[in-house]
Amino acid sequence: MSEKANSASASESATEPIERPSGLRSDAAPDAQKASGPGTAQPAADPAPEEKTETAALPTSEPRRGRRSAESAGEASGGGTAADDPVAGAAAEREKSPASATKVLRSAEAAAARATPEPVAAPVADPADSKRRGDAREAALRAKPLGPRIVQTLLAVVYPFLLVIGALKAVASPWFLWLEYHRPGFPADEFGWDTAQRLTYGSYGVDYLNNAAGAGFLGGLVGADGAPLMTDSEVSHMADVKAVIATSFAAGFVLLVLAALMVWFLARRYPGGVRRGLFAGAVATLVAAVALAALAILNWGAFFTGVHGLFFADGTWTFQYSDTLLRLYPEQFWVDAGIGVGVLVLLAVVATLIATWPTRSRRDRSRIRVNGRRSA
Repeated sequence: MSEKANSASASESATEPIERPSGLRSDAAPDAQKASGPGTAQPAADPAPEEKTETAALPTSEPRRGRRSAESAGEASGGGTAADDPVAGAAAEREKSPASATKVLRSAEAAAARATPEPVAAPVADPADSKRRGDAREAALRAKPLGPRIVQTLLAVVYPFLLVIGALKAVASPWFLWLEYHRPGFPADEFGWDTAQRLTYGSYGVDYLNNAAGAGFLGGLVGADGAPLMTDSEVSHMADVKAVIATSFAAGFVLLVLAALMVWFLARRYPGGVRRGLFAGAVATLVAAVALAALAILNWGAFFTGVHGLFFADGTWTFQYSDTLLRLYPEQFWVDAGIGVGVLVLLAVVATLIATWPTRSRRDRSRIRVNGRRSA
């Protein structure tokens, strides 16, 4: 009886099912089912094939207590609980009831689907609206501010006066007088002065126009015979000429300072404005110079009289051929002076046009600088 009891006890122990995790499948399961009796508890149904995992078999002794200990440890650690992870909760429920686990899993998947935001379709741009906004942007980029445009125009107006005044300053100098007296074809003095005497006496007049001396600077000059070199009317006319020249040079200095300020302003606020202003001024100077040259060539006498009539009173600038001023500065001298002023102005205009000609590369550089300043 004792041996039969032990045999029966061993048979019961052998037929008792082994607890496994929900994802385990053992090859010994069919044998265990055959060996078990009708009252033996059946293991839970195997999960789907993709959820199966190979792992070591659990010990045969005290499986329930081990599972409870593992669950207690998981709850104590505070992570991986069914309340925190719906999928993990579904796996735990699957061990108890497959139907309940499936329901929980579907609920978790539905919640995840609701949490995922649906993609929003980008609005379709209206071609007409896009074109309208593009045209407005291009118009804004092409728009020129009023202030810099006014400064640019003023620079174009000032530039011709600067060129003419600078050329006058260059001609009213001792070097031009020396070139005139030594150039071939310059008329000689009909009353006996040689080139050295004319250069000496003529230099006094040029120096007087450029210094700060009074009318006595010329009134006290005497010739080789001891007589005064110039009459009172000649000295008075030279004083008038000096006043005009001094006013022109002072105005030129002021205009030069203003032009420098305008160039500085345009360079900082309006890229390309300096180039356009100087180009426009050079073109205007060229047009005016061509017109004046045409008038002088067609009728020099009328042109000479008209220029003097602008600055001097009638009767104060006409003299005899024997007077000192006409012996030192004959009519040919003034013709050559006008040509010298025109040549200097023309050279400056040509250099300016070459430096400021609106080529494509220069326009592109100006446009890039303008766009960069507006976007900054």
